Amino acid sequence: MSESNSQKFSVVHLGDVTAVPCPCGISRRAFTDDLDQIASLHVVGVSVDAKTHCLKKLTEIYYIF
Repeated sequence: MSESNSQKFSVVHLGDVTAVPCPCGISRRAFTDDLDQIASLHVVGVSVDAKTHCLKKLTEIYYIF
C-alpha cells in the first residue's frame, strides 16, 4: 500500500462516547467533527418526557431497533 492512500473510514465505540442531554432524552453523538458536516450518528435514549422540536438546517433519519 502506498503512502498516498489515506484512511477512508472511522471507528467509534459508542459506549466510550459521553452521553449528553437532548430534546428527546439522552444522546451519544459520533462523527460530529466532520468539517463538511455531511453526516453524524446519534444514538438516542428517548425519554417519556421527550420534547417536540424542529430542525431548520438538518434532516434527521431515525432507525429504530
